[in-house]
Amino acid sequence: IEVSQEQVYFASLGLGEEFWPDLREGHWWRDRMGGGRGAVKPALLRQDRVVGVGNIAASEMLWMAGVHPEATLNVLSMAEWNAIAKGASRHVANTLKREDGDSLSYVNEGGSNLFHVYGKAGEGCERCGVSIERIVQSGRATFFCPSCQPSPSG
Repeated sequence: IEVSQEQVYFASLGLGEEFWPDLREGHWWRDRMGGGRGAVKPALLRQDRVVGVGNIAASEMLWMAGVHPEATLNVLSMAEWNAIAKGASRHVANTLKREDGDSLSYVNEGGSNLFHVYGKAGEGCERCGVSIERIVQSGRATFFCPSCQPSPSG
């Protein structure tokens, strides 16, 4: 297996690999997140596992995947990991497609919010119309649709 200079650099800093621009499969995500009992959304934010997933991206990726942010790592199916992988690629593609200079850079300062769930608590989900919910995980706001992303406990 050939190791790139980028991988050596990230490893020297204690960082995981970047998930983009390469298309990563579900098994890649599963292998980096581990089989712990923690919730998937905070795990996605761990830069020692995967570099580049921020708070907004994690909420958006999980919404696209239909995976609840509180689902635990050790119970996610391969189909759910594959959906997360596709959600990650879709999120980056959507973000790059709509970047217009200010809309993404200043969303937290009152700029346009072009995301699907992030910052939209109380608004209707664009897929199903159910109100987007907000919870706090590891001190960070998490946004999700309780209908499109059903609770892991049923």
